[in-house]
Amino acid sequence: MTANNLVFRLKPQRYPVKHLQPGKLFGRYCVTIPAFTQLLAIIAYTAFVAALTCIGYGLRGGQSDYQPTTVMFVRWLALRMGVITFAQIPLLVLTSGSMSLLVNLTRWSRDSWNIVHRAIGRLTALTAVGHAIFYSAYAVMNGM
Repeated sequence: MTANNLVFRLKPQRYPVKHLQPGKLFGRYCVTIPAFTQLLAIIAYTAFVAALTCIGYGLRGGQSDYQPTTVMFVRWLALRMGVITFAQIPLLVLTSGSMSLLVNLTRWSRDSWNIVHRAIGRLTALTAVGHAIFYSAYAVMNGM
């Protein structure tokens, strides 16, 4: 595949500017496929949340020979997921309104923001479930 062919395939004009009608996944689940720009925004936001969840644990405390235990990593991950879950709630509320500031700034339709709102809600639920699982594992490891 040449570079020109790859650029031609990635051009946004080849992708729909409006999201497709809901279709059935596995004959049972209703799925709405977002437009190209909304899909890029959802993927970027998912990568951002994953990076915030997994990067930047300061467990060493300035000591180079200190080795943190697995219990400490599980606790920090549970805490981080809880904080990220709570931090996503304002964005979830901001994308829920039909006449919100984001609709006017981006000129996306209300239906497009509904798709983004559902993706943010799914990420919020996923981090909340991860928070509960890791705190439960932390309690089991500490014998609580």
